[in-house]
Amino acid sequence: MTMQLHTTAEPRWAAGAEVRLGPHPFLLRAPVDERTAADRSWVWREATAEVSGGRRVRLRQVALRRLGRRGAQLRDGLGVQADLLSIVAGDRGLPRLVGRHDEAGRTTLVTELPAAPSWRDGFGPGGRSAPLDRLTAAATLAAAGTLCAALAELHRHGQAHRALGPDTVLLLDRYRRAVPRDLGLAGFTPTAGEGPGIYRAPEQYRAAEPGSGSSRLPGPATDVYQTAALIYHTLTGRRPGPAPNPPVRAAVAGFPAGSEGVIAAALAAAPALRPGIAALSDALGAARAALAAG
Repeated sequence: MTMQLHTTAEPRWAAGAEVRLGPHPFLLRAPVDERTAADRSWVWREATAEVSGGRRVRLRQVALRRLGRRGAQLRDGLGVQADLLSIVAGDRGLPRLVGRHDEAGRTTLVTELPAAPSWRDGFGPGGRSAPLDRLTAAATLAAAGTLCAALAELHRHGQAHRALGPDTVLLLDRYRRAVPRDLGLAGFTPTAGEGPGIYRAPEQYRAAEPGSGSSRLPGPATDVYQTAALIYHTLTGRRPGPAPNPPVRAAVAGFPAGSEGVIAAALAAAPALRPGIAALSDALGAARAALAAG
C-alpha cells in the first residue's frame, strides 16, 4: 500500500550545489550519492557538506514521494540513528549528532564529520606492489583497535554498522585512530545485497526469511566479518574470499599464529562461528605488539 505525499519541488544533489535545511545552508562536496527507487516512490541521498566557517558535516536524507514500505523503513532507520546518536554523544569515536530535519516529506540526518583522511587514503588497500612493512602493519592494527571500540559501543546498544570499508572509515590523529564515518546501516531493516560490495558478508546477500532466526540476519557478526576483511585486505593486498585464504604471515613476516586464527574465524561464512568484536580487537592488539617488538 502506498500513499501520495505532497512534497515541494527539489533539485538534484550535486557537488557544488547548496542545500538548505530550515534556515541553514549546506554546500555539497563530492562525492554525492543519490539513488531513486525503481517505482520513484523515494530518493536516498548522502554527501559531505560544508557549513559556515568551513566545518564539515555528513548529510543523509530520504525524500518520500509516496509513502510505501521501503521508503518508510528508510525514514524510520534515520530516526533510529538520530535517537542512538543522541544517546552515545560521540562516545568511543562514534559520530556526533548535529541535527535532524523533517519537512515536506524529507527526513535529513546531519552528523559531524572530522576533516580526516579515509582508511583508503592512509593505508589502502590497493595499488601496492609490495606488502606492508612490519611497522606500517603495526600502525594499521593499532588504528583498527579504536574502530573495534566504536563498533563495540554500537553493538552494546543493539545495533551494527554493516557497511564498513576503506571509504567509510576515517583516520584521526595522524592515522593513529580509526572511526566510522557515520552509522552505516545501523537501525535499517536488513535487505538482500545491502551495503558496499567490497566486504559484503555472506548473510548480507540473502533476504531475511520468516522464522530464520536472528543468527542468520546481518548484525554485530557482520561488523566482525567486515573489519577482519578490511584488515586482511590491507595487510596482504588480497581481498578475502571463501575460506581458506592465504595466511597473513605469507605477506607480513612475524604475524602471530594466534591472531591469524582469530582473523580466519572472523571471516567464517556462518555468523555464529565468528568471534565477538572484543575478541577480534584483542587478537589485532596482540599482533600489533608482536610486530612492533620486531
